[in-house]
Amino acid sequence: MKTITMNDIDFTKAIEVVPSRNPDTDIRFIIPVPNYLQNHAGDELVKKYWFITQYQKNEQTIEMRLKFKNFSDNCMQGVRINGEGAIVFMGKDLSTYRHIMEDLQENYDDIANITLEDVSKILTKTRVIYGITDRYNKKQGEILDTMDNINELHSDIPCFGGFYYKKNVSTAVYVRGKGQFLDGPTLTPQQFEDGAFIVFSNTSRKDLIERFNGSKNEISGKVVQRDVFLKTRATLHSDTINIELIPFI
Repeated sequence: MKTITMNDIDFTKAIEVVPSRNPDTDIRFIIPVPNYLQNHAGDELVKKYWFITQYQKNEQTIEMRLKFKNFSDNCMQGVRINGEGAIVFMGKDLSTYRHIMEDLQENYDDIANITLEDVSKILTKTRVIYGITDRYNKKQGEILDTMDNINELHSDIPCFGGFYYKKNVSTAVYVRGKGQFLDGPTLTPQQFEDGAFIVFSNTSRKDLIERFNGSKNEISGKVVQRDVFLKTRATLHSDTINIELIPFI
């Protein structure tokens, strides 16, 4: 297994893409994670729940996160439990997400105030019953800035329901083969078995190269598995991406 870091990425081989917004492949279903630190100390939650952990964001900041596994890239995710976090589910179609939304609305009176135990149960149920293995954490603010709530799965609760990414340009670099990416936004390295794309959201190729300017430490990318990328992204003209024409590292 090869190890990829930001220093291994050749931005001259990057391509520009947009979301496909295909209802069969590109919907993200999202649930917000409430603020559990409002009434509980972080240390208290760590002791009580095995799935709560301290995340050392940098030398000055330690965040409390609810950890869970993304089985798609075999990495541990950590969603914020301070009212700023959300969990994103992907890989299923509109019909499946409609069933999940109806299920949640039937079983929880107020999805915006579910308990930590409820979040853990939802993570298990969506995997075991609905077969969703690709799930990750995201800030609620980023969701509201970069995504559109779709009409078929609309909710008045912020960051709850079905979403498409806005038609913004992102840049991606294709990595062939089997490997792991060390510099992603996850608690552990993101792994891939059959190729992946390192995606830099809402950034053009030109801007990415200019921002690099000798310091890749200031740039953050994430791994998207090759098959998922081809289902959820399109060319700038909204055409299907031909993998055979894409340069790789």
